[in-house]
Amino acid sequence: MSSCLFTSAYPEYLLDRCIVINNNHEHKVSGYKLASNSDFFRALIRSLRLKEIDKHQFQESEFFKRVDFKKPKKFQISDIFKEKIRINYDDIQGLEYALAFLHSKVNENGERNLVLNDNQLSSVARAAVSFKIPLLLKHCCRYVNENINFRNCWQLWNISSALCSEFPEMFESVINFIFTHFLVVSSSEVFLKLSPKDVRRFLKDDRLNCPEEIDLVDLIIRWVS
Repeated sequence: MSSCLFTSAYPEYLLDRCIVINNNHEHKVSGYKLASNSDFFRALIRSLRLKEIDKHQFQESEFFKRVDFKKPKKFQISDIFKEKIRINYDDIQGLEYALAFLHSKVNENGERNLVLNDNQLSSVARAAVSFKIPLLLKHCCRYVNENINFRNCWQLWNISSALCSEFPEMFESVINFIFTHFLVVSSSEVFLKLSPKDVRRFLKDDRLNCPEEIDLVDLIIRWVS
């Protein structure tokens, strides 16, 4: 994907910050939306704000020393120059989706209607974990619960397995679907290519739904051959 995924549902005057990704992707964003929904951005913006205040106070102090008269009033927060938020991240599309998610409108059910698909899921979930965005993690989990099926369950299993330690909820949703429909999904070519370690893990789990042992025997024979 080469197109920009960032869009904002909010008017320009609310976008008070500028974020620069990898020194070449620049977007106007809401510092409030970032800080209120992400521990990562909250800490980053707070640190940046303290530096901006210190810099402003120093420059103001130096100015009044040179002109040799008293400062008429205390500085206003609105007078402080806002530095750009600079982020280096290896998956621009994932981060841009995360930014778009935080700048999207909430529907009557309290959910954001930003479209997500199987091909985006890994990138978006990883960004949600990296930038500590709980609402985006829930969005990914809801997508999995609503869209997992016999065709995509192994793709979703690969995605969720890679993030299972940071995002166990999504992994559990996928693995429970596979265990519930094991005989159907195990007929897939993807299952037949699983490693011995993964196959052993599935067969040993008590959640596996397979009433007849002979079916498992046939499955193992197919996998071995």
